[in-house]
Amino acid sequence: MNPRFHQSDYENYVFAILKNNACSPISKYPSFVDASGWFEENECHSLMNGIFNNGLEIAFKMFIGSVSDIASMHFITDEPKRTNIVR
Repeated sequence: MNPRFHQSDYENYVFAILKNNACSPISKYPSFVDASGWFEENECHSLMNGIFNNGLEIAFKMFIGSVSDIASMHFITDEPKRTNIVR
């Protein structure tokens, strides 16, 4: 199997996004993604109190947890209880 062109750069890019910081590598490695016109690194750093600064893995876990919490509230049939939880 032939190694990928610039394999180490690719691994640094992917693993940095997953484990460390999901924002900076997109700007640092423009050859891997064309983010011009739609990606603002400063905005990425500030979204959801900077959750993407901890890596995409952590951000996805937080998102899945939030969706799970919202979904479980949907199934509460006691209206006062649901209203109390939402507050």
